[in-house]
Amino acid sequence: QIWRPITSVAFLGPPSMSMANSLFFLIRYGQVLENTNGTGAHVWFLFVETAILTLLGLVLGFPFLAQAMVAAIVYVSSRMNAMEKIPFQFGLVITAWQLPFCMMIIDCLSQQSAGAAWPHVLGIFAGHIYHFFTEIWPALGGTARLLPPDWLLAKLGGPPSSNVKGVSWKKREKETAGQAKKGGLFSKPKGRARKLTE
Repeated sequence: QIWRPITSVAFLGPPSMSMANSLFFLIRYGQVLENTNGTGAHVWFLFVETAILTLLGLVLGFPFLAQAMVAAIVYVSSRMNAMEKIPFQFGLVITAWQLPFCMMIIDCLSQQSAGAAWPHVLGIFAGHIYHFFTEIWPALGGTARLLPPDWLLAKLGGPPSSNVKGVSWKKREKETAGQAKKGGLFSKPKGRARKLTE
């Protein structure tokens, strides 16, 4: 039954505080990924993660993988600005890359079972596979893998781009941020001003 992988990653369980937390993180960090990468790339990411988690679930015997999917989404999103400080529960401030692991600890404490960590472990592993082959491996000089096909990007839309042909909005954003930090955007030009004569 081809719909089993979809229902497996979509069922968050009966109404509970754990389900509400999972739904919150799913929507919040899913939106971050979609707004950054575009709808086409986000749909492809969900497809790849569903395939990886389904394979892991069959091998390890996990029928429900929604919590693992949430963990994968949070993990990949947290790697985008890994060193950013973000608020967490109980007034704690953590670094972004620590978020999926803190979620795992909270679930283990709330369910009073170390077994509650397994869905998070699967999700972090699946998310790292995607992150490694799309970000880390290309940065090391390798060929980017698991990238969305062009036809899907053309159909659903790719990442936001500049309205100037050939200019990447991400690259321009970084350059602008660097200039602002150095004072290059708004600083006064160096040198003596010419005195106007009548």
